[in-house]
Amino acid sequence: WPRFCRALRERLDALGKRRFFLLGEVFTSDPAVLVRYVGDDALDATFDFPFKWGVIDGYVLDGRPPAGVALDALERQRALYPDRAQPLGVELDPWRARVSFADNHDTWRLRAELDDPFAAELAMTAVFAVDAVPTIYYGTEQELDGDVHHEHREPLWTTGFREDTRMFLHIQRLSELRRRHEALRRGDLAVRYASEHGGRDDAADASVLAWERWSGSDRVLVVMNAHATQESAARIPTAFSPGTRLEDRLWGAIPPVTVAADGTAAVTLPPRSAVFLVP
Repeated sequence: WPRFCRALRERLDALGKRRFFLLGEVFTSDPAVLVRYVGDDALDATFDFPFKWGVIDGYVLDGRPPAGVALDALERQRALYPDRAQPLGVELDPWRARVSFADNHDTWRLRAELDDPFAAELAMTAVFAVDAVPTIYYGTEQELDGDVHHEHREPLWTTGFREDTRMFLHIQRLSELRRRHEALRRGDLAVRYASEHGGRDDAADASVLAWERWSGSDRVLVVMNAHATQESAARIPTAFSPGTRLEDRLWGAIPPVTVAADGTAAVTLPPRSAVFLVP
């Protein structure tokens, strides 16, 4: 792979093609295996299967406690990755260039795994809000629901290419917010809260997961509740100044929140919902 990738980039560079993105599908959730493919002169990045199986399948769809499945995929595995970009590559290190996804051609579609529009929208919110390159599997915006074998590789042209489905509008909103906030496009990420309780528990903070993204003066606090039936609440540490008034820019799911003197924000979320809190 290093020999192939290096030669390909050099050939493209000689032809005037710069920042060519070399992405690999390595079908494993083992970060130690994934990292082997992004070493010196190798691929720019791989698809983020730990995120898919930990955050999307484990936390959002299966209701596992976020502390047990999300922390590794969002934060702890970062230390395993090289901190420099590939020569003649996309100018992003392999961690920032990794590709987040909620479903693809080799997995069941979101609506097949769990036929709940709120869960599917929460999954795509996570895809767009982490420090990775977000991808949309074709037809997700049309709410296709294929499952085994080739059933999740449906023809798109039979859908009418609708632009009024719930998911189309949700992805459109997520895209708008990424364009508006550099923190969501290129910002650093730190997990601020990950509950020890999941979607089968009735603890007050069950299924609450929060992370903060920041770049320069732009900062966004992302908070999720993946519980199917319960309104959950948590007091979340933030880097915002005390007294800062935060409002949700996603869908306005909650009233504005004021950061307390200790820098925390008390957030209460409806079941299977998310907020992007900004000043």
